[in-house]
Amino acid sequence: PRLRRALGPHLRQFTPEGRRDAERRMQLLTDEFHPDFTAVGEAGFEGCVLFAFEGRGLYVLESFEYGNATYILGGDWQTVSQRTKKEILEGGLHKSRIVHAQSWERQLRQVLA
Repeated sequence: PRLRRALGPHLRQFTPEGRRDAERRMQLLTDEFHPDFTAVGEAGFEGCVLFAFEGRGLYVLESFEYGNATYILGGDWQTVSQRTKKEILEGGLHKSRIVHAQSWERQLRQVLA
């Protein structure tokens, strides 16, 4: 509920199908994988949520707009998340990048399993 409230204005811009997809991804990340904490993005990461899995040293930066991607970050997520998506990609600052496509859920499960 807290994430839905925080992302509400952003999600309202989506089509009904896009909103359902975003909510499904958010639900999967929270209900199935149980992050230690979440943080809502600002500035260039508005509409993104960080899902922290501290015991695994993994931080999932999810962009809820369909067609974007999910970035898996390592332990220095605070520094990396201050960079632009372009800087993250060009600098190889991510452990993995999962594009929103039919294989998204399967790929995410492989990373977080």
